[in-house]
Formats: sequence, structure tokens, C-alpha cells
Amino acid sequence: MKNYLRFFLLVITQVFFLQASVAICQEKVLQKTPYIFDTGPISSKQFNNSVILSERDLFNSEKGFGWVIAPLYSFERIQMATTTLRNDLTIDGLTGKAVEFKINIPNGKWWFTFWMETGNDYINSAKLVMNERETPINWFRIKAGEEGEDQQTKLYRVYNSLTVVDKNNFSFNITAGKDSVRLLGFSLVPYEEPNTDLHLRIQKFMLEAGKYKSKISLFDLEKYLFEQSSLNPSDSYITHAYLQTSLFAEADRILQMMGWEWASQLTGLGIFDRLHQVISLLDAQLEHDYDKINPYRERALWMRGKLGYDLNRERGGKHEKEYAEQDLSELVELYPDDENLAMLNGATIDLPDYCDNLPSEPGAPQWAILQRELICRLSSEIKWWVTERQAPNGELGGKIGDDVELLRWWSPFLLSGNKFAMTGWKKLADEVWRSPKVYKGYSKYPIDVEHAAEFISDSTPELLFVDDDSTYYKRLLYTADYFENLWSAKNKFGRRFLKSAWFGATEVDERPPRNRDVDYNTRAVKPLRYIAWYSRNPGFVNLLNEWSEAWLNVSLSTAKGKPKGVVPPSVRWYDEAINGDSDSWYKADMLWDYFDWQHSVGSMILDQMFFTYTLNNNAKLLQPIILLMEMISKNINLINSSDEKQGSELWAVKMMINKKSFWEVVSKWRLDSKNKTYDSILLQYGNEYTKFRISKNYKFLVDGLTEALEEVRYNTPLRTTLVLHTDRVRTEGADLLKAMITGDGTPEGSSPYYAVSWENTDNNFTALVTESNKERLTIETFLFDKKETNIIARIWQLKNGEYHLSYKNKKGKVLAKEKINITKVGQRIKLSLVPGQLLIIDLEKKK
Repeated sequence: MKNYLRFFLLVITQVFFLQASVAICQEKVLQKTPYIFDTGPISSKQFNNSVILSERDLFNSEKGFGWVIAPLYSFERIQMATTTLRNDLTIDGLTGKAVEFKINIPNGKWWFTFWMETGNDYINSAKLVMNERETPINWFRIKAGEEGEDQQTKLYRVYNSLTVVDKNNFSFNITAGKDSVRLLGFSLVPYEEPNTDLHLRIQKFMLEAGKYKSKISLFDLEKYLFEQSSLNPSDSYITHAYLQTSLFAEADRILQMMGWEWASQLTGLGIFDRLHQVISLLDAQLEHDYDKINPYRERALWMRGKLGYDLNRERGGKHEKEYAEQDLSELVELYPDDENLAMLNGATIDLPDYCDNLPSEPGAPQWAILQRELICRLSSEIKWWVTERQAPNGELGGKIGDDVELLRWWSPFLLSGNKFAMTGWKKLADEVWRSPKVYKGYSKYPIDVEHAAEFISDSTPELLFVDDDSTYYKRLLYTADYFENLWSAKNKFGRRFLKSAWFGATEVDERPPRNRDVDYNTRAVKPLRYIAWYSRNPGFVNLLNEWSEAWLNVSLSTAKGKPKGVVPPSVRWYDEAINGDSDSWYKADMLWDYFDWQHSVGSMILDQMFFTYTLNNNAKLLQPIILLMEMISKNINLINSSDEKQGSELWAVKMMINKKSFWEVVSKWRLDSKNKTYDSILLQYGNEYTKFRISKNYKFLVDGLTEALEEVRYNTPLRTTLVLHTDRVRTEGADLLKAMITGDGTPEGSSPYYAVSWENTDNNFTALVTESNKERLTIETFLFDKKETNIIARIWQLKNGEYHLSYKNKKGKVLAKEKINITKVGQRIKLSLVPGQLLIIDLEKKK
């Protein structure tokens, strides 16, 4: 009986092992050939040479592949189907909290690539396990927008790595972190060295295309490899070359879109999403490039490093800065003599140009010599932007809302009649007016005022100086209507405030904490200030006065411990609560930190109040400036103390004295009032032009011009050919230049205080306004030319009446004299200038 039982158990055991070995033999091992799996619904359109893989395709030993942990659902991005950023592989996919796939493939090295949507996982918290080993996923940390990291993106990521198969099977598991796994597709391609003439030809193309500054078109190379992979679908080398090139070509294609508006319309993504998509594609080239064997490495380093540099300048970000430093430093080691790489790595490069050798003029004052060089250099850059970069519709390639910011340093050239500045400015302003983002003079949709106001406020008000047919004046009129009837209202106290800092041309977003008036709202009202100044319409002036007096009231308040006279960062319009329900007077708590008081210390509202005073002589509006100067004077000797408490009077003084925009307003008040009480403070903290006007010491101008030239003489490509984000072009000296030639150097976004503007001039003309008020205008001019020239001066500040126009030499001797009758704002006066000598033009009201 025992022997029988032993025999029976032996038979059963042998049968079990026989069945097991049969089962193992039946688990199919696939061929060593490329596999591309296009995940998504069964009915979805199939990607080239791929296998459709749905959530129902569980692992099957007969097939040799399938899901071990299956996704839960399939999806299609139908809204992306009409854009140019998705293909048959990336338009659909499968999703679940975890997925695991297994495939039986021969041992050896394999390229493993997968495509996965980002969702709202900006930093990537998903985990990857390959062949039971956890593997890091090194992906770019995407910076969230206004709505934070809860907003779903339209981006996808790509992982590409070389892996080793050693048990005739490969598996990968992706476990979701913050968001679900949204797998779009994946591929496994055997690693092969080039071993045919065609392979070697392809390798040569790829290596050349991957060089820094290569001229080979990635679009054409991708098309060529697509054809070759279609003809040779089982050729692993060609398939991998095609897949790798298609990723790189897509990154390059999107990058070339820059900030052009057509790109936003075709792709459905704004510039930042597109740039983040580019880096997500470049990660596939660089992040798991073992032994640096990727043939596209150099070119990918350039693209990603430059993008990191640009994004860091535009939006900050530690990760962007790391990319820039890491990628560009590797490149500069390979190309130590490359000037662009050197500049991006912090070097100062002097590129020879015409402005280095301007003809000398022995009789020219130093300020004129330096001003001429500054005009030469900046006008050359403007010419480049207009003739080389500007599109026929007027765009400059950085997205239209940022392109207009480039105009901020063009204003001295617009105001002096530079033809390139005038042409380029008008073309851009006209395109802004036609933009689908703009409706009748303002942002079509209610977005934060800092960005919404830029469209019109940065592009149109200054064109009043060259607008002889009232085109731009009429466009600015809409602001008066919006301000009075949509954006602002009178509260229960009878004071007019804007109802929000988020508004558009048809609606106002009053959701807390947006429902407050802020310093930045002055940007939206800039067109109203310009048309009030240009027309002197009492209705417009009254609207400005109502708003100014409302802000005056809260400035004089000491609620929440705010020092008297300080302009708070925000006011809830209906109850005048400073910063709404916040306990702090200086922290706005309004989504963006640039609404906090420290950002501009209320200087834009101070400008609004002072400008209104210049129109109606409402002296009450000067109270905050006087109170703040008294406060600064009282505390000026204590500013090196470390005892100040945040929010205290001394702390506020420390913040104000370091803000250029604050001193710009105080300077306007000083030159208008002639109050010399605080001159010693202004001579310490004011700008160079103000210091000159107070002291009559030309050294301030010479030092200021010299400092500006030390910036603009170098690294010109960083302001022209290498620019991606047009709002980050920083050009030193433009405000000082504007002050010298017009009498007003106030930065962008403020009010018009110009004494004079010019027409029919060229780069040989230099000017310095030395005196300007409502009854006198004095200008020093020097003409670097060989012949007498007639130019036009437009007069903006002088009262109507009869004036003596005198031409004097540098010693004050009158060379010629005539009578001029001023009858309107902006009146044109013809002047005759003699070359090669300092000429003083003096307009003084007849007593």
C-alpha cells in the first residue's frame, strides 16, 4: 500500500512538473524586433507601425505581452485633435492609479520609451519600476501659473532610457503620485550598432544634426527617417533613429514658434505651456543619456540650456536656473571661443560696430558726445527689431502682451521722430488693436490688471505725439467709458474706487480677494490720463480727480497701523478696508506678491494724484508726498538701524528710499513746486536728471550716460538676436535719455509730463532740457552735422500766450530772437540749428 501511494505521488509530481514545463514552454518569447504600443480605445487611429493596446489587453502567455495591472479607462483628447501638438500616438491613452505591463522579449539591451500626460503633477510624483527595480524619473519641474498646481495642463512627458533584459522578459510598473497615470504609448526597440551602409548614412546625418549650431533641418531629417522606417519596419536601428529624431524635431518645431500669436491659435497652448512642452521633450534626450551617447546631445543642451536661461529671466525658478548653468556650462567647455555661449554664461563681450568710431567734434560738450553715442547704440537696436525681427503684422515674437513692453525703452526715439521707432511702434499698436485678446481698447477677458493693461497702455498713449488724424486718440476714449461706467463705482461714502484688480472690457471679476482697488490699476487708467492731458477735457479731469481724492482719503488713514500719508497696496472698494480682511496694512494677500506694498510703495498712485494736481491745481492731492518727505527727513539718519519692525514708520522709510519709482514722483513735485526743503535727500536718492536740474552740475548727466553706455556697449545679442521674451529686454539709459531730450524721464506706466518732443531729427541731433515749467522752456542743443538743419519742436507744457524765442550761444549771447504765439497743447515750432556749436533755445512768456 505504501509503495502504491509512493508511486501515485511520484506520478502526480511528474505530471505537475510536466504541465508546468509545458506551460513555461507555451509562454511565448517574441522576436528581437521593434515594438511600439499605441495605448487608447480600440477604435482609435493607429500610430505608424504600432500595436493598438486597450485596457482589455491583459497579459497572455500565448501573445507574450499584456497588462499585469490593467488601466481602468481609455481617453481621447478630442479638443486637441484640431491643434498641431498631438499625433496619433499622443492624442489618446489609458489611465489608472497604477499600471503594469509585461512582455516576453529576448535578452539584451533595449531602448525603452514611454509618453505620459502631465495632468496636474507639475513636479512628477509618479514612480517607475522596471524589471522589479525602482528607477528615477528625472523630469523638468514645471512652474505653475496663476491657478496653482490644481490646474490640469495639456502637456505630456517623455521618458527614454536604455535598459537590459536578462530573463527573456521585461516589465514596467508606473504608480501614480499626485495625479493618475495617463499613459499615451510606449516602445521597446532592440539596441543595435550601425552595421549597414544605410545605418552609417543615417548615423552620419544624426551626428551632424546634433551638433551645436548645426544647419541640418530636423524636420527634413525626421521625414527622411519616417520613410526609411516605413520601408524597414523590422530594422531596430532605423526605428530607434526615427523615434529619437521625431522627439527632437518636435521640440525644435515648437521652440521655433517662440511667442508668435499664430502659434497660440494653431496649438491651443500659450507660450509658457509650449516652452514647458519643449523641455519635457528635451528631457527624453538628456536626462537618461547614459555615457552621453545621444547623437543629439550638443544641440539638445543648447536648446534646453537656453530655455532654462530664458525662463529663469522671465519667471524665476531654481530648476530653470540649474538647467541653464548645467547645460550651457557643458557647451562652453566644448566651444570656449563661442561668444553667444560666453555671454549666456556671464561674460562681457564687446562686439565691434559703427558706434565705436563716431566722428569727433571738438566743440561738443561731454553730455552731447555721450548722448550721441547712446542714441547711436539704442537706435541701432531698434532698427534691428523693426527691420529684422518684426513680422508684417507688427508682432515682435515674444507674445503680443510682452512685445508691447519692448516699447517702454523706445519712447525717447518716438518722441524725437526716429522713423524706425515710429514705424515699428505703429505696426505693433495696430496689431494689438486687431488682436482677439483685445476688445475696444482693453483686454477682452478679465485677467489681472498687471497683464491686462499692457496691451493698450504700453502700445497706444504715446502715439498721441505722432497722431495727426486722431486715430489713436479715439482708441483711448474707450478707457474713459470703462473707467466711469464699468470698472469703478462710488461707494457708500461717495468716493470712487475701482471694484477689482481683475477686469476686462465687458466684465469685472469681484471674487475675493480680487475685489480691491490696487496701485497697479493706474496702468489700466493710463490712457485716460493721456487723453485728459492732451484734450484738457473737464469731464476726464473730474474722473481722475474723484479717483485721486478717494485714494487720498485712505492714504491719510492710519488704519491697521499704517503710517499717515503712505499709500496702502489695496483697498476693498465698497467699505474702504485696507487689504480687505487682512490684519496687515502692507501685505495685500492677492495671489501675486507684486500687489504687496513693498513692490512699488504706492508710487503709481502717488503719480496719479500728482498728475491730477498738474491738471486742476487741487493742492490737497499733494499732501501724501509732503507727509512722506517729512517722514523720510525725520528718519533719514536712522535708516542704518536694525531696530525697525516690519510695518513700522522706519521700515516704510527704508522701503521707500530704495524705490526708484517713488523718487521719480517726488522729483516731478520738486521741479514743479521749486520747494528746496528736501534737496539734500533728492541729491542722494533722486535720478541723475533730477540731480542735474537741482544742482546745474553736468557731472550727474555725464556719470549717468557713462554708466548706461558701460551696459549697452556690450552683449548686444542678449538684447536682440538671442531674445526670446521681449519683456525682459533691459536697456540702460533710456529714461535718462528721455529726460534730457523731453524734460521728463518718468518710467513707463506713469503720466505724461513732457515739456517738448521733436520731429525731423536724426542721430546727429542732441538736446538737453535745462528748464521747463508752464511759462518757460530752455533747451541746450548740439548738432553733429556739416550743414544747418531745420527741426520741429512740439511744445506741451507752456501756457497759451505770447513768448520770446531766443537763440543763444554757450556764453548766453543772443544770436537771434523772434516772437512766438502759443495757442494749443502740442503746438509745432520750427527751429533752425547751426552745426558744430552749442546752441541754447529759450522760450519765455512775455510779461
